[in-house]
Amino acid sequence: MQGQFFDKKEANRYSQINYDVFIKRVEMNYKRLSPGFLMAVSVFSLISLPQLTKAAESFDTTVKIVGYNYLLNGQIQAISVGSGTLISKTGEVLTNAHVIMNKALNKPLDTFSVCVSETPQNPPECRFTASLEQYDEKIDLAVLQIDHNPLWGNMPSDFPFLSYSHGEAPEENEPITVKGFPNIGGMTIHSTQGQISGFETWNGYNYLKIDAGIDAGNSGGTMLDEEGNFVGVPTYVVSAIEASGRVLNIKEVEQWLNNKSSLLGQKNIEATQKLSTEIQRNFQSNESGELSYKSNPKISVKIPEGWSYYYTNDTGFGSIKKDNDQAFFNVEISNELFEYKMPIEERMTLIRNLINDEGYVNEEITKIDGREAAHFWGEDLNHFFHMISVQYGPHVIYINYKVPKNEQAIVETDLTQFLESFTLNEVSQNDLNNTQTLDENNYPFSMKVPKNWRISKSKQGNWLLAFASSNETYHEALDVYYAELPQNINPGTPASGLNFELSNRLPEGSNVIFQSNQLIIDGLSGWIFAYEKKVNGIMMQYLAARIIDPVYEFYFNYSIEKDQFEEGVKDFKNILSSIESKRYQAIQPDWDDFIASDQKGVYNIPLPEIKHSQNNTNNSLNLSDIAGHRFEKNIKNLVERGVVNGYPDNTFKPEMSVNRAEALKIILESLRAMQIESGQAPFVMPTDFNAFPDVAPSAWFATYVAEGVEKGIVAGYPDKTFRGENNVILAEALKMALEAHSEASTIQVWVGETNPWHKKYIDAAYQFSLLPLGLDDPSKELTRAELAYIVDSLTERWPSQ
Repeated sequence: MQGQFFDKKEANRYSQINYDVFIKRVEMNYKRLSPGFLMAVSVFSLISLPQLTKAAESFDTTVKIVGYNYLLNGQIQAISVGSGTLISKTGEVLTNAHVIMNKALNKPLDTFSVCVSETPQNPPECRFTASLEQYDEKIDLAVLQIDHNPLWGNMPSDFPFLSYSHGEAPEENEPITVKGFPNIGGMTIHSTQGQISGFETWNGYNYLKIDAGIDAGNSGGTMLDEEGNFVGVPTYVVSAIEASGRVLNIKEVEQWLNNKSSLLGQKNIEATQKLSTEIQRNFQSNESGELSYKSNPKISVKIPEGWSYYYTNDTGFGSIKKDNDQAFFNVEISNELFEYKMPIEERMTLIRNLINDEGYVNEEITKIDGREAAHFWGEDLNHFFHMISVQYGPHVIYINYKVPKNEQAIVETDLTQFLESFTLNEVSQNDLNNTQTLDENNYPFSMKVPKNWRISKSKQGNWLLAFASSNETYHEALDVYYAELPQNINPGTPASGLNFELSNRLPEGSNVIFQSNQLIIDGLSGWIFAYEKKVNGIMMQYLAARIIDPVYEFYFNYSIEKDQFEEGVKDFKNILSSIESKRYQAIQPDWDDFIASDQKGVYNIPLPEIKHSQNNTNNSLNLSDIAGHRFEKNIKNLVERGVVNGYPDNTFKPEMSVNRAEALKIILESLRAMQIESGQAPFVMPTDFNAFPDVAPSAWFATYVAEGVEKGIVAGYPDKTFRGENNVILAEALKMALEAHSEASTIQVWVGETNPWHKKYIDAAYQFSLLPLGLDDPSKELTRAELAYIVDSLTERWPSQ
């Protein structure tokens, strides 16, 4: 979020506007479409989905391969670009294994497009999808099979191909040609010449040294000898500066193919169908020049003659001038969940503040298909750049385009024609109805949001599964992301996951106010934390929950203004409580810390305690789950003193384990309550606190740890860590509690050493009746109620009591 431009009184005039979500989406789409980024997107998209012409009768045997990851939200994402060689008339393509692998997940990508070149002058045409037939990471080879379902044009009866079997052995100094689609080659097929400069054995296989220039993208391509024989597969670059590399000897390839000892690939039907749909849509749109979206929002446009679509997907499209790639436009469609009734003047103000340092110095109110739109533009040395934003029911359409100054009149004439072709059909009522349930067939869980919310499945080609917001509560929103876990790798524990995230992923300037690694959602374990951060003068609070299933890690990110946090916690708890996992098969046995298959239906949602005002004290005593509990009186005593609070759902959870950080907080809060009554000054957090490497100064419990260190209450473990997430045991809790209260209470602990170390604390606890009947095991992990009994018994020993 970049700014806040309306006060609440003004915002309340528009009951269906969630300005925080709106500003966030505007910023997200603006940044995605900013001029510098547009060029990068243009280049990548041209590489991935080039302009298409009529099907070629023949094409080069060296092809381009694009590998895609299939996302849970049904989108595909281009991950890998490389080269390949057709090696059979049926359309088998030889390439490197690293071209087809998703290295981050240690598994093959989900689907592939094969792009063929009719002439060296034209970019390759992505005419085919392909499936992985076999692969072997040790020798770094893979074979794709082109799918025999032509996406456009005619399927060749026989593919042109190169034989990988011939008798000639390559010799030193022999001239060679390397063909492929490297980064240094632009968008067309690239050939470099050189010679074999030597031989090398690596990883047990024979490679050829070459001095021909190669680069990333040549991987899996073709090396030919002087007679045009296929003699090797370019595999890796040795020197990026000299663009020299190594080529796998074709004899190794022949032996590998004949042995058939590699892993077999599996076809992802859904991913291939999605890729087929995108390739067909791109081709058909370029053939006719027209593009129409059948589902909401129902947009249709027509590009001018001489332009082509270089990408079309579910959330937008782009076009480029065929004879001048400096002239292009991008259109993105944003789903805002609710229909905005914002006057155009206020929309202009909002966008102006977002782009005030991007050079858009001119502005006007224009129209797109009769609807008022905000138009901003500026210029650099060689271009005019424009951005148009138009509201369209619960959607916002962003149009960004560039006009080269050397063709200003021509390009602006074309763009005027393009803008006039925009047709925005009436918004369907289905687009305006609230949807409270997320239950997609391929999602491993289902979820519901409260009544006044709306939730939408994401169509973005990234890791966003869904987003939701409230149309009543100001600044309240939820994003749901996921990450796929690498195969055959244990993800660790909730405690390690929480520690890593708090240490590495918190936004700058954040203050952690709560954390727990005891989260359980329908039997799946994880962690949860809360933090606050001032954004443009507004103090925002955030709740972040993470859960792990056998394949994925899911992220639930919730945000709301601080003064509405108490009600927001209830909303967030209701959302988490509604999640139902669909994953209780194929659970790996070493994942016991995350997966408890016999606990389906079990939920434990630790949430931050809300500090109630004096007016709410009586309500906080009305805890729903302590009546008749053995330690009910002790719990109420601590609540009355402000030492502990119930949870937002009006429970105390007396039998839930308490960790070291929470125990230290409760003990020191009891001490502070007594100090306040006696007029003592409260503890002040030192500015240079760094006692433990696993306690960041911004952690919610850092102040308590600092006070504990100063008072000699805590010293940490032998490895110098505090381990606040570990459940506290009786011995530890007694030491912290007795040392904390020793100066002011009537209880004294012997200063000598005992064996074991905790014996003197157990002895003191027995002497002064601090332990309830049955609590005598020093290694027992304490519950919240048991700790309440101990702390309350201690406070009764103060002289003032």
